[in-house]
Amino acid sequence: ISPTHKGDREKVGMLKVATLLVLAVVLLVLLSVPLTEAAPQAGDTWPIDSDVKALVQKLTLAEKVGQMLQMDISSIMVNSSAGVEINMTYLTTLIEEFHVGSFLDSPSSGGPNGNQSCPTVQQWRNIITTIQKVATSKGSTKMPIVYGLDTVHGANYVYGAIIFPQQLAMAATFNTTYAYQCGVVGGKDTRAVGIPWTFSPILGVASHQAWPRTYETFGEDPLLATRMGEAIINGYQGNTKSDLRSLNKVAACMKHFVAYPFPVNGQDRGPVTVTTHQLYDIYVPSFDAAINNANVRTGMSAYHALNGQALGASKQYLSDLLRDELHFSGMLVTDYKVIDDLHDFHQVVPNYVEAAFASINQTSIDMNMAATTTHFFGDLISLVNAGRISEQRIDESVERVVQLKKDLGLLEPDYMSHIYDPNAKVGTQAERDMAIAAGRESVVLVQNNKNTLPIKLNSAKRVLITGPASNSAVAQSGGWTIHWQGPRNENEFAYKTTVLDAATNLVKGSSIDLTWKQGLNLNYSDADKTIPEAVAAARQADIVVVLIAERPYAEAPGDIPDITFDYQQTDFLRQIQETGKPVVLVIFEGRPRILPPHVYSDSNAVLMSIYPGPDGGIAVAETLFGVNNPSGRLPLTYPKYINQVPYRYWHKASFNTLGGPLWEFGTGLSYSQIQYSGLRVNAMTFRIDTNFTVTVQVDVANTGEYSAQETVLLFVEDNYRFLEKEVKLLKDWRKVPLARGAKATVSFSLTKEAFSFTNWNGKKDIQPGTFTLRVGVAQQQQLVIITLI
Repeated sequence: ISPTHKGDREKVGMLKVATLLVLAVVLLVLLSVPLTEAAPQAGDTWPIDSDVKALVQKLTLAEKVGQMLQMDISSIMVNSSAGVEINMTYLTTLIEEFHVGSFLDSPSSGGPNGNQSCPTVQQWRNIITTIQKVATSKGSTKMPIVYGLDTVHGANYVYGAIIFPQQLAMAATFNTTYAYQCGVVGGKDTRAVGIPWTFSPILGVASHQAWPRTYETFGEDPLLATRMGEAIINGYQGNTKSDLRSLNKVAACMKHFVAYPFPVNGQDRGPVTVTTHQLYDIYVPSFDAAINNANVRTGMSAYHALNGQALGASKQYLSDLLRDELHFSGMLVTDYKVIDDLHDFHQVVPNYVEAAFASINQTSIDMNMAATTTHFFGDLISLVNAGRISEQRIDESVERVVQLKKDLGLLEPDYMSHIYDPNAKVGTQAERDMAIAAGRESVVLVQNNKNTLPIKLNSAKRVLITGPASNSAVAQSGGWTIHWQGPRNENEFAYKTTVLDAATNLVKGSSIDLTWKQGLNLNYSDADKTIPEAVAAARQADIVVVLIAERPYAEAPGDIPDITFDYQQTDFLRQIQETGKPVVLVIFEGRPRILPPHVYSDSNAVLMSIYPGPDGGIAVAETLFGVNNPSGRLPLTYPKYINQVPYRYWHKASFNTLGGPLWEFGTGLSYSQIQYSGLRVNAMTFRIDTNFTVTVQVDVANTGEYSAQETVLLFVEDNYRFLEKEVKLLKDWRKVPLARGAKATVSFSLTKEAFSFTNWNGKKDIQPGTFTLRVGVAQQQQLVIITLI
């Protein structure tokens, strides 16, 4: 609620007296609360200011409950050939009768609006301004709503905004700078349209290869997810609390709390069972760091049931763990219809009233992403009036919602004239270059037999490019791009560079003879004609580059009955391989699909490109032709067989690996030869009753002909432990630039924390014994054993 006069602070005392007068005077009081800011306390990053408490006390119960209600933009949209159009009657009803405090989503999330792929900057500004005008003029509280949007790899729902690689591809860079830049640019572009809140990042640790949200994570390692998560949150929110009020920052939202990515069946929203040890050592650290290091402003609860408890009603996880142990003081929103799911999906309550009771009474949820229904409003009011839920509990949540609005500057007196910066630029070339650079470092070379790659530009070779992903920005981008389930077609992009586009530009003026044949498209249409054309062209080529891809998907629609890569594409590849020509395989995918043996054994080289974004063709083409020396590393384990799934590199010692994965976590080749040597530590024995530090050093040399960037990984293995151990865990890494012939000494410092673990009662523990320190993966690996006494 915005003060309307410069002298509001001086009038506070006089206005407090007016609270006993008629409704008009009460509203004047609400409009005159000063925007004082409480000093953050230790463990209380987002305290409730006194003026926010006073404001909430002036609200009626209905107005309070309305602040806890979040509606999907689709509920107020009108189908129109003109594109985006709002149903003003229903919008007014939601504001006047239900006092709705928040909206979310894109009008084009489910598909195009008329001829519009997704809203432009100006269309978004019109939408937000329209909603805010109704909220501040028609609503009894006169409070602006807070709008949330899934800006998850750039402002992917804003036409023309820069789209970065997906989180999993970002993790492959092992370069937190790109996560930070993604947060800065995505946050700026989202705020530029008047939206101050993003539902990002996903901080879950990918744990089941079939899970359809794997590409939305930062991979399977808790440290990697932690560091990347902190970086992107800092990019979104800035460095200080006051940064959130600027018109180029947004509130981040850590999601989905907690242990969401390990459904027992690999299907989205499936039940999860983890031990206390796994919960605290694998799944909690990224959230802990987001709260206590990055000061994340908001959080989101998850869909699933954890250890038998539907999270939407779990006191243990959403109150005891999140609030009491991790000290999260920010605003907590549910995911889509999570409270209704207590009845509809989990079947733990008999009706929606009991769902609202279980959720609000037992957890610390503040806002219900009700989406398209409003019954929660009446249900919660009836529960309070019946004495089953106290109004004090409602106040706790509403205070956190209103404090969020204040921290974002929505309660400033001039907010309506500063919803967005009209001069903000979206989609600049400099920002596009950042996303392209991230794509370059995300490419992972996992196989390169006989040094097939790079294809040198002066080699005078006949090169065929073919396959479903050879000329497709759709294949490069994945879900949550333009629409929830990804782009419908190539024409929806504001900009793009496919692999064919980039390769064509790159070979101009060289001796390369480049040919393109579709071979097979993502829809598998006209295959009887296009596959023979590609096979015939392959016979005339010196080398064939085949690009295959998962088709875009997101969440539950991406569930699959078989994790094996699509037969149509692998069989097309087989036909190309049978020509006997050298084959380079490029894979775009959001999760590691099982590959039939011929896919890798009959391919000379394999590039994993995950989802590098609309301009990702540049990274792939430059890597193919040696302009970019690949430096990416796999951020997860790539299984070889179906019965290995789920397979994490940090599996327990008793886990039967069935011979090991196809490619292990951290795999990533270079066009240069990188040598590791001289692994050493500052001592061989350390006392656990002291605050010791283990200093680890290793020498790294580039003996090849290309400049390189080498990601040096340091793992720790507890050799014997009373609680069954992981075979190893990543404890640190460094990404080191190495010119041709250059050498570097890479140093790490491990504190006592690196050797501790959580035992079965949730307490940190450390025990004497031997520990193996491993640097690097595969043939590069160096190791040393130290002893704790």
